[in-house]
Amino acid sequence: MSVMIQLTTDDYTPIIGMLERTRTLATELQSGPGDVSDRRLLPLFTAEEVLLRCIGLTIVAAARLGDHQRVTTALHDLSAAISTAQESPALIDALTCRAGVLAGVGAVTEATIDLESALTIASHGVAGWSLGHARALLAYCYWVLGRPTDATSLLDTASLVALDNIDVSSRPLLYLMRAIIAADSGDLDAHTHALRTAKDVTVTDYDTFGVELELLAAVQRARAIGSPQEVLDALSDERISGRWLAGSSIFTYKVDALASLGRAEEADRELSRLRALAGQRWTPIYGSLEWLEGRVAEAYELTEDALKAYRSASRTPSLPAPHAQALYDLGRYLIETRHEANGRRALRSALAAFRRLAAIPAIVRTLTLLDGSVDSSSQAGPLDGLTSREREVAANAANGLTNAEIAKLLYLSIPTVSFHMRNVLAKLGLSSRRELRSLLQPESWTPST
Repeated sequence: MSVMIQLTTDDYTPIIGMLERTRTLATELQSGPGDVSDRRLLPLFTAEEVLLRCIGLTIVAAARLGDHQRVTTALHDLSAAISTAQESPALIDALTCRAGVLAGVGAVTEATIDLESALTIASHGVAGWSLGHARALLAYCYWVLGRPTDATSLLDTASLVALDNIDVSSRPLLYLMRAIIAADSGDLDAHTHALRTAKDVTVTDYDTFGVELELLAAVQRARAIGSPQEVLDALSDERISGRWLAGSSIFTYKVDALASLGRAEEADRELSRLRALAGQRWTPIYGSLEWLEGRVAEAYELTEDALKAYRSASRTPSLPAPHAQALYDLGRYLIETRHEANGRRALRSALAAFRRLAAIPAIVRTLTLLDGSVDSSSQAGPLDGLTSREREVAANAANGLTNAEIAKLLYLSIPTVSFHMRNVLAKLGLSSRRELRSLLQPESWTPST
């Protein structure tokens, strides 16, 4: 408990020693008598639970102190302890801690498995200290994996119990994730409301994840409205100075923004910095190195180099959003360099990917290039009038789902889905779902070499 209090002071220097002392005491308990002589002691944590939490907190403290060797050693110890642990609040905390490390190094699928296991244990009536963090981190993983509907559903549930959760530092994280998803869907009012709520529910400065989510919320809004300068403002030294980031992956967006503004040399320097961190503090969660090389080459007006890099990025297996972005930039640049047919095919594939992500601003930008009927001077385009829920219904309907299937997916009643569907068609000036599919249904395409 002293360690937990020390964490809130933001002074991590004494924590490693405190944890080592606690682990020594817990190990002594493990080797002692198996029976408890005083039954009043039974509700206390077992030695095994204390050890699980100690190892997990060692990872947190070592990461803050930059002791990467200790992080690696503790992560190995934690995995060994998890493999033999019984269901308990401490196991939830241990799984959440390991998931945080895995997500930070780009192993998002593995992190998702840990977090889903933690929530399964919680569904059996067991509640760990970090249960709120587990929900927020799992929503983030779903978002990265291109599952925005699952992320939204989880956040809806988590928000209902957030104020009953002792994990108070997780409360703003839930609303920061809501802001990120709202920006992706182009719902800037919901984005603003979520950020305001995140500030309102913040009761402690202790944070292990929120800075990255705060920056992501700002970056995703800037990208939704097509403002690379706002991306740079969000990632400026002034904004980040003195704050702890687990990694440098978010600076992927800085390279992209600098390239968009034609600041080729600055983008090149930032890319070189990230390339040196690849596999350590930088991972391709938000975009691959090949895509970034294409962005920098385009800024330098090196056409063939840019096309080669974009083609490589579009062929390389990656997470859904980075892959969609690579296809978009390949298609866009092919059209700009007078390769109209191939460019349109790439853009149609990008459109399919953006539609699966329910990324409305990206869909509109792609349609702007594919169809002159979309007004390129408008930031939001023809889908601007839809609410975030209507956008979800429209995206799933365009994907061929029936009202009943959409209702099951979004946890709505069928009449509610029918109501939203009527509004979607009316607002878009369409008369049928077939017309909606025609608006958003692209052709599939695999880039040639």
